[in-house]
Amino acid sequence: MIIPMSIVYASQISEWIYENEYSIYTFHQNDDTVKELMKGEYYACLDRYNDLLGYFCFGKSAQIPTIEKGGL
Repeated sequence: MIIPMSIVYASQISEWIYENEYSIYTFHQNDDTVKELMKGEYYACLDRYNDLLGYFCFGKSAQIPTIEKGGL
């Protein structure tokens, strides 16, 4: 099930640590991270027991910075 992010799930996600090439997805565990996760672009993904499995992000926050051809 996908639901709007809650402060409880945002706090849990802010503690997740990714390793190696996925480390760019590790958040800093602080209030700013929870605010970012709560601003409306993030959604929690839950199993049938309402345990957190992951999260989704849509909108500007989901965009990965790249250098476009012809860009600076």
